[in-house]
Amino acid sequence: MGSSFLMSFQMGIMKFNILIIIVIIHVFIPIQKATILISLNKEFLISHGNVHHLTPFINWINDDGNWCLEKKETLLDPSLFPQTSKFQLQLLWGAQTQRSLQNFDIGGERERMPEPIVRAFGTLKKCAAKVNMEYGLDPSIGKAIMHSNWTVALKVIANRAAEILGHKRGGKFVHPNDHVNRSQSSNDTFPTVMHIAAAMEIHSRVFFTFKGVPLAYSVEFKDICKIGRTHTQDATPLTLGQEFSDYTTQVKYGWPSIFSVLTNCFFFEQLAQGGTAVGTGLNTKKGFDVKIAAAVAEDTGLPFVTAGNKFEALAAHDAFVEASGALNTIAASLMKIANDIRLLGSH
Repeated sequence: MGSSFLMSFQMGIMKFNILIIIVIIHVFIPIQKATILISLNKEFLISHGNVHHLTPFINWINDDGNWCLEKKETLLDPSLFPQTSKFQLQLLWGAQTQRSLQNFDIGGERERMPEPIVRAFGTLKKCAAKVNMEYGLDPSIGKAIMHSNWTVALKVIANRAAEILGHKRGGKFVHPNDHVNRSQSSNDTFPTVMHIAAAMEIHSRVFFTFKGVPLAYSVEFKDICKIGRTHTQDATPLTLGQEFSDYTTQVKYGWPSIFSVLTNCFFFEQLAQGGTAVGTGLNTKKGFDVKIAAAVAEDTGLPFVTAGNKFEALAAHDAFVEASGALNTIAASLMKIANDIRLLGSH
């Protein structure tokens, strides 16, 4: 008798739990989807708790989370919700990005992500679209993505590509995952973009900026005689050209380390792209990794190749340690040269 009562009680508990799950699925989740954005601004809730303020905000979001760009008349009064504006309704990113911008306003606009990383992502997405067209991606969508690469973020590229093809933003005619992010994972794209950005910055900002500068002055000043100094005291004569030859040699000795960072096959030229989530290459086509590395090399003019071991390429970043050491050596040399010239001016 007792066991049957216990069994009936347990069955009742199970039915109650199932009922709770059904209520959550059919009642709570839709309400949560409608109200989640309100929680982004606590000041709004405290100052304007009236439920009537919720209605235009609900209409502002589609079921799939994209901005309702065509419903501009439902925009909240900016004085009530200062984070949102009519301008934001005209932007290309989706609701999740906007939520992040409002929830994580950290470091200011200029420090959220370095511009070289942003540009490198645009390059990578352009090259991925080019290669994916060889593996079945609709050419019209692929070309639209390539023409949108300057807009960079996945949803932004998708919405801009859709506009190029004559479709509305938010409709996902060009899908951020199925099309823009095809055959890619954040686990291989970000290491790849880090390599692209670092190599391009070193190549454009460092490699050609300092090459040969001290050499010109060592020749130009070869006939100017001066007194050399030891321990800041006058010593024996030498030419200013000889003094600058010291600087030339310093930079010359530091230069191979910078050059090796760009050209050594174990450093920046090896790209992780094609390893996808964990390095196995799951969900990519055979040869995708080789082709996308070649496409990036062609687009940037730098000798990128696919990494021989994707597991290492995803998990380790020794190239940046090597680059940091090389740049630190050059920086120390330049600082010493600058201090010498400053001291020379005090004579």
